[in-house]
Amino acid sequence: NNDDSTIAQRQKDPHSHALVLDPFEGCVAYVPDLGKDLVREFWYDKECGRIGCELNTLPSGLSTGKPDGPRYFEFHPKFNIAYIVNELSSSVAVFSIDRELLSEIARAAKLKKPMDAFKGRSTLK
Repeated sequence: NNDDSTIAQRQKDPHSHALVLDPFEGCVAYVPDLGKDLVREFWYDKECGRIGCELNTLPSGLSTGKPDGPRYFEFHPKFNIAYIVNELSSSVAVFSIDRELLSEIARAAKLKKPMDAFKGRSTLK
């Protein structure tokens, strides 16, 4: 049931529903958070196999003022496109992927550079 009181309760706290690595460089982990109504982008340290710093957060939909509730994140198998399925708004958001920024992050990680330079920059457009 997705009435207003149920939605308010579900969005009271973070509710991460997945962690999906980018299929191009494997250096960014995308985490849809139904509770906070956003998608988080984290640097993924491939060498250590762990999540590093949070690089960015972004809305999972059109920001209409009503909750979207991102639940699933999927990449198109051939194109530079990512899909976010929003449970609460029954919508699908489509983003293009900034492959240049992904490559830049991967190069910086390989050279052991700090990831702070990428904070606030989204690989999703």
